Amino acid sequence: MRIASFFALAMAGAISVIAGAESPDYLDSKLYELGLLGEAYVPEDPIPRGGACTDGIYYDDGSYESYGSQGAQKAGFVQLFTVDQLPFQFDTVCVCLDRNPSASSQILGEIAFYADDGPNGAPGTLLGSVSRTISGITEQTPCSFIEIDLNDEAPLLTRGNVYIGLLYNAVTNPGIYIGGDTSANTPQRPIYRTFNGTDFTTLEGTLFEEYRAVAFRARGENICNEEVDGVLIGSSPRWDRVVYNGMPTLSCESVPSDSANDDLPYQVIPVSSPFGGLFTAEITSTTPQIDTVMMLYCSPFDPENPTANLIAYDDDGGSGTLSAFTASDGLDLSPGVRYELVVTPFAPLSFSDFRVCIGNGYTRERDCIASVQDTLGAASPHYDRIIAAGAVTTCTATTADTVQDNMPYAAIPFELNTGGLFEVTLNDANTSILDPVMTLYCDPFDPGNPGANVIAYDDNDGEGMMPAFTLDDGLVLNTNTKYWLVVSTWLGEDGDGGTFDLCFGGDVRVGYPVAGCEDDVLFGHIPTSPLDLWNGHNVASNITSRYLEYFTGLSDPIRALTWYGFIATPNPVQACSPGPAEFTVDFYADDGGEPGSLVYSETLAPTIVPTGIQYDDASHFQLIRYSANLSSEVFLGAGWLRIVAQDAESCTTYWILSNQGDSTSGTTQGDGGTFTNGSLDYAFCLYSEAQTTQHAADTDQDFTINLSELLRVIQFFNSNGYHCEALGEDGYAPGPGDESCSAHSADYNPADWEISLSELLRIIQFFNSGGYHVCDEGEDGYCPGL
Repeated sequence: MRIASFFALAMAGAISVIAGAESPDYLDSKLYELGLLGEAYVPEDPIPRGGACTDGIYYDDGSYESYGSQGAQKAGFVQLFTVDQLPFQFDTVCVCLDRNPSASSQILGEIAFYADDGPNGAPGTLLGSVSRTISGITEQTPCSFIEIDLNDEAPLLTRGNVYIGLLYNAVTNPGIYIGGDTSANTPQRPIYRTFNGTDFTTLEGTLFEEYRAVAFRARGENICNEEVDGVLIGSSPRWDRVVYNGMPTLSCESVPSDSANDDLPYQVIPVSSPFGGLFTAEITSTTPQIDTVMMLYCSPFDPENPTANLIAYDDDGGSGTLSAFTASDGLDLSPGVRYELVVTPFAPLSFSDFRVCIGNGYTRERDCIASVQDTLGAASPHYDRIIAAGAVTTCTATTADTVQDNMPYAAIPFELNTGGLFEVTLNDANTSILDPVMTLYCDPFDPGNPGANVIAYDDNDGEGMMPAFTLDDGLVLNTNTKYWLVVSTWLGEDGDGGTFDLCFGGDVRVGYPVAGCEDDVLFGHIPTSPLDLWNGHNVASNITSRYLEYFTGLSDPIRALTWYGFIATPNPVQACSPGPAEFTVDFYADDGGEPGSLVYSETLAPTIVPTGIQYDDASHFQLIRYSANLSSEVFLGAGWLRIVAQDAESCTTYWILSNQGDSTSGTTQGDGGTFTNGSLDYAFCLYSEAQTTQHAADTDQDFTINLSELLRVIQFFNSNGYHCEALGEDGYAPGPGDESCSAHSADYNPADWEISLSELLRIIQFFNSGGYHVCDEGEDGYCPGL
């Protein structure tokens, strides 16, 4: 059946006779539409399945029994299209058109895209449109396809449903018709018509109500927000994979079962979006080709308990045996919340790398597992910098000398607890060097022979002129093997000196610098490197042994101190959380090389900041920095410091040792026991000025709130509270729980272990102000601006 709503009929209710209709097919169709033929009209030669855009999205069956047009200045049909991978951009639209023999073979058309946010899912918001001159409209009956190139002008779609339509001036271009599919076997698509491009009505009760699909087709591509490369190798972390065939549960309560495949490699990709919405991710390639599985977890994912926190599972949702989460899976995730995407093989394998396309506003969260800050200048060691071409993990990269000699550098040793792809970036905001460079070495790095043992070199692959080694570089490093990262400058001599801020990703342990004392330190020792032999002593109040550290050479009073340690159970020694919130610090006078009289004692609640630095142990102890200001000044030129953790029987603090100092320390058994000299040093710093307390949201302690720090507070806001978690990235974790530590700085009005909207807006104010500072007049103890 062919139906046409003639222009005069649409506009004024009159029938217009179209002159020049010479084809019998054409005349028969018009007579039927006018009710002058008693039986349905069927075209003699329906267009076979195919035509243009056959590799795209279409809903017709390839035969068009009808045609139609709308008699108005901006007339047309729109049809609902559904895409799975987001964000998505159409690059081509195909429309099947025919015309009256007297009509023009060319029109000015508008390809319009509408959201499905109108009443009952009708077309609503105009997302964008592309104007094109459409040429080559033939008299072929019923229609012929014309491809329309959108040339990257179509809107980027972030929702799965979109209406696509062709609008044109049917008053000045009469006799142009759009094909329609009325086949009973064609599934019904939502179709609307419009006379002005703004108001839409259904086809029910019109001459077009038998339309099942319009002859619109379109193709495009998924636009990745981020492509993430990964690798599954023998040294990857392993787990016993689970399987889940049920519907996703956004409450993180999907209940998987054990699979028959154990001891499989896996890689975790943390993801989040500041806006939330439908999550999409697709494995686009593997080398060699393998059968993949992807699982989405609420954070944290625990490989020892893989049944917990699961949202969704996919095996072959992508191309072939590759995995994908698409918009149709309905994974409508919360904004600012961290989720963890786990990629693993279906069955055991020896090796494969893979690429994941993450879409719809989601990106990989770049965990800063270890951070290194340092300064390059005249006081730094110097060497004659080289340049290297390519990357060779066998430590034999081809190098060449440069004209830049006598360059300042910092050489940082590190190891990977878990072998795999290496990643390190420089934080542009916290790096004052104009143009730094990085070189990756196998051990040993010899500044006298800088062309030896080189793996890779980079100048500008990071932000701006910052260097970076990213997952895309494919640098697969070995487990528990010492490597060196050398940071230097591009310009000669010390002309481009300054600070730098490194961020190591992955499961890495960094050897230098672990942590340091501030510039105004009176006396101090930095912690032992995780790459060196290290230890710590339990300083809980219920432990008989008391540990004391010697200091000397002080000319100013002590007003503040910091010390370093990790949190663990006493027996067996295993990482745990939360640790004690209160500590007693005792200062003793020196009496001939031994502790003398007690000069000062105070029980205080220090600021507890996880450093992100992990130590090599089955529990991966994280280094914690404790800092506190004293209520009164302590006047001691030389003396002894003792730290005792209160209420710490089950989960206590271990005061970590230092490999710096004069090897002068000691132990007493109980508070008044006999003193025994030791040959160790403990990590601590003494200050003559009170230490400024940064905001708890400011995890990198730079007096600015960056986007990731803001998103962390948004995460607490969206999680109905937060709780103490000493091993968390900022000492806290989302959701209700332990409240034994100090409340978060953002939680002040009142401090009730929930982040209210007004408290969140305060953090957004700091974010928008380029920084903050401590001030007495601030409502929360801080004021906007540096």
